Amino acid sequence: MVGFAMSDSGNLALLAEDENALRMVAATDCLARQFSTNSWLTLAFLDIHEPGSAETFYPPHCERGSG
Repeated sequence: MVGFAMSDSGNLALLAEDENALRMVAATDCLARQFSTNSWLTLAFLDIHEPGSAETFYPPHCERGSG
């Protein structure tokens, strides 16, 4: 989520810091910590693309090895 919601964090990132995005990231972090503390089942998705592979409608993002 960070690559999509935080400024300067990827090709799909916001152009400038946004209060709504910062609140969303903080709320998500809080929930993740609560789930971890309580050992609740957690499901996560990892978006990884091979370099040079196009994904319709989006610029290159989450390319393997790009950090």
